[in-house]
Amino acid sequence: MSYTESPMGQVVKTANYTIKASDRVILVSTSGGAFTLTLPDPATVRGILFRIIDTGGALQANNLTVARFAAEMIEGLAASKIFQTNYGGWDITSDGTNWWIK
Repeated sequence: MSYTESPMGQVVKTANYTIKASDRVILVSTSGGAFTLTLPDPATVRGILFRIIDTGGALQANNLTVARFAAEMIEGLAASKIFQTNYGGWDITSDGTNWWIK
């Protein structure tokens, strides 16, 4: 286990990463540049809540993209979701087919 992973499901990411079912809190910093988080297969993580938190405060300058696993939708759209709010936090969950963000 490295400093970017904890037994409580918290990870720290500063570059492209595919979210794992065991992740619960993903702390992100785009201070070094924009990057993409790819969602897991929604059918395998139904009902699991993932929290993304911007700890670097640079999302307005360097956006974070949350990409779909395949052809599922994010909030009713067949597209990736772009996050641009410095120090924002978002909860993402799947209904087994698509993704929903609060």
